[in-house]
Amino acid sequence: MNSTSTWQRRSDAQKKRFAKYAVWNKGKQLSTKTRRKMSISAKTRKRTPCTEKTKKLLSASLKGRALSVEHKRKLRVATLANPNRKFSNTKIEQKIAAELENRGLVRNIDFFQNFGIADIKNVDFFLPQQSIVIECDGCYWHSCQLHYPNVRQEYRKLDNITAERLKRAGYSVYRFWEHEINQSANACVEKCYNEKKLLVISKEAG
Repeated sequence: MNSTSTWQRRSDAQKKRFAKYAVWNKGKQLSTKTRRKMSISAKTRKRTPCTEKTKKLLSASLKGRALSVEHKRKLRVATLANPNRKFSNTKIEQKIAAELENRGLVRNIDFFQNFGIADIKNVDFFLPQQSIVIECDGCYWHSCQLHYPNVRQEYRKLDNITAERLKRAGYSVYRFWEHEINQSANACVEKCYNEKKLLVISKEAG
């Protein structure tokens, strides 16, 4: 199977013709009917499967590639804005959510789950009135020093960088390990209450 892309297999004449089309269509507003037809065509078009050799070549070409700060920012914005992005509601997140609700906070009013903040990150929990971010870190996936000190260390470094960016943007960041939440979700949320003196506005309003 030929592993070259469709664009690579086109002749110079074809490439020039497509380049002309790109100029002609620049800034052109398409009707809803036309966009729908294009969408259906794209979904039903048969695509040539990518071979293992091509995958390895693509991986090698991207390895060690340095992205600019602006490129990284655009990637974060695109990821946060993706309406089809799926998030897992882990057991430790469920425990924190239940604890917040037990204290009278109302979901999507007093706190938000899987919420994108300032083009920085999609955080586990965000309490807008107090500018609080709560992150629930799985011991394995985030390299807990107590249980998995030598696994996925790059994730721990990334977590620290993201936390610093959130703090610089004016947010208070609380990170709790899986074993801490499993031991006592109440104690984790209580830490936020003690340090930030959270007001349970929803309960008081009732």
